[in-house]
Amino acid sequence: MLLWHEEMSVGNAVIDSDHHYLLHLINAIELACATQQPAASLRVILRRLTDYADLHLAREERIQLAMGFTLHSEHELSHTNLREYLKDLCVEFEHLATVSEGAARLEHLVESTRRWLVEHLMQEDMSMKPLLARLPPTFAA
Repeated sequence: MLLWHEEMSVGNAVIDSDHHYLLHLINAIELACATQQPAASLRVILRRLTDYADLHLAREERIQLAMGFTLHSEHELSHTNLREYLKDLCVEFEHLATVSEGAARLEHLVESTRRWLVEHLMQEDMSMKPLLARLPPTFAA
């Protein structure tokens, strides 16, 4: 399970709140796998993760543009890769939901998603922190 730590904060309440909720959704998928919830329950959480990630990434990109973030293009490419990954995850889940080894494979995919989120947050998103520090903590675009 992922726990929010203050060192994960980029100093913007909007982005931090989004990251916190994304961690919550990944934890919910992990818990659903661990407790062998029905495929329909997992499908709902996975769809929520995909939809919210898309909303968050678009919001983060707008904030980056509004504050003149010079690494926006590189960051946007990383976001595009995550969007594609999550779409592929949904497709793979639909296949896995019908086979016996599905739960183990899904857990691996969730682990990959968790790792990507933490790495992206702690490395790429932290590059926004100095610029965000000059703005109000609730700055949004």
